[in-house]
Parts: sequence; structure tokens; C-alpha cells
Amino acid sequence: MPDLNRIIIKRLLLAWMMVSLLIGTGVFLIESARIDDAVIAVAETESQTDAKRFSFEEIGLKNATPADLIALNQQAAEAVRRNYVEMKGYDTAGALLFEAANPAFERLRVALPKDMVRFPADNAHHVQKLAVAGETVVQLQIPLKTEAGRLAGRIEAIFVVQPEDLARLDAELRRFLIIALLCIACTTLALYPVILSLNRRVVRF
Repeated sequence: MPDLNRIIIKRLLLAWMMVSLLIGTGVFLIESARIDDAVIAVAETESQTDAKRFSFEEIGLKNATPADLIALNQQAAEAVRRNYVEMKGYDTAGALLFEAANPAFERLRVALPKDMVRFPADNAHHVQKLAVAGETVVQLQIPLKTEAGRLAGRIEAIFVVQPEDLARLDAELRRFLIIALLCIACTTLALYPVILSLNRRVVRF
């Protein structure tokens, strides 16, 4: 192989590795951020739907009857089975109205970090993605409203993202990375004959 070909191939390989590293890192960071947003969106959609299942008139701990609290705890026990580690409900004054835990995720509940961020008790919407015991969970705080739409307090919950959702998102990430690297490789290969031809013309002159 002529020295010129060897030099061109070495430089193209070096350029391919550098560009692949830069673009691959960029794609990975962008897609990872998109995956985080998608995970949070899944948790938010599910939790907001479940919050609407709590149908009751405005209740505070001071004026709640035993029957009211039993009904709320039953609704929470039913809701928490839908991919939640635990769920708690507070009235607008911050008093606990109901709480429930999912026995299927007891391992995760025990593993929750003791120094986990506590959202402000402002009855507003807050969300945070966490990794607990090898699982991806989303810590949520969503407003709790009455049937008339009045603010009645808040729900604090830990939502477990399903493995199939994570697998689908990871597959999308890998696909984007492979496509990006293949595009770079094809561009690099296409440049080889162009550069070789230009060098030959230079040599002729």
C-alpha cells in the first residue's frame, strides 16, 4: 500500500474516532435527558389520573368523620397497587388524611434514602427522579382537589417506573447512538476517495 494511502487511512480513522466520541457523547447526553423527561412524564400522567379517583368534598382533619377517613384510606389502598411504593395524603393545613403502602414494593420502601428530598408543603406540583435498589422511581407531590375543583391538600407518592417502559426507552437510546455512529462511519468512508483524488491532483501539479 502506498504511503499516501496509509497516511490518509490513519488520519481518517483518527478523525472518525474523535468525531464519533464527540457526537456519540452529545447524542447520549441529549437522549438521556429526553429519557428522564419521558420517565417523569409517565409518572406524572399516571399520578394525575389516580389523583382524580379521590372523589370527596373538601375535608380537613378537624372536620373529617371516621367514615371519611376510612373511605380515603380505602381509596389510597386501591390506588397504591398501581405501581406505587407508597402514597400519603394531606389536607391544606398539612395534617395527614390517609396513607397506604404497596406490599409488592416493600423492598423499595425500606430502601428509600433517609435523606430523601422533602418537597415544600405548599400543595403545589413537584417531581424528582430517583434510583432506589436498582429500580427507577419518581417522587411526586401533586395537588389533591375536590370534585368541584377546589384545592383540598396534596398527595405525596413514590411511583415505580415499569421495566418494560425503561427497556423501550433504552432501546431508543441505543438505536439513536447506532444511527449516529453509522452516519459518521459512512461519511468517513465517503471522504476517503475524495481526499485520495485531491492528493493525486496535487501531486500531478
